[in-house]
Amino acid sequence: MAEAMAERDLMGLVRIRAFQITGCLTCVDAQTRVSPELDETQPRRYLLAAWRGVDLFNRRERAALALTEAIMGSPDARDLTIATYRALEVLGAEPQAVIVHTISRIKLLPPPRCHERPISTSHFRR
Repeated sequence: MAEAMAERDLMGLVRIRAFQITGCLTCVDAQTRVSPELDETQPRRYLLAAWRGVDLFNRRERAALALTEAIMGSPDARDLTIATYRALEVLGAEPQAVIVHTISRIKLLPPPRCHERPISTSHFRR
């Protein structure tokens, strides 16, 4: 049961990071609203885009996030190859395959209507 929760939390981070890269505010907002029930802390959610520069993410999470970024947009094929092998080594075949499938779906098949209702940013304005 604890392992399933850990995988669910990992996939929550992967989804949020993938949607951050796509730039879809609606999707980021929706995933971030789900993350509190996935046992995510606020500092980790706030610093997810800068995960490489902070020590809040463990080895498994770092491998998954590197793979996410490589699939979502790295123009360098070597980055994808390195991230893929690293994720396989750290996560194992099944979790790595699930991450690749999830990220590929986000990249190739964006959720329908995700851009129809933009997020209000009026609370950020002075």
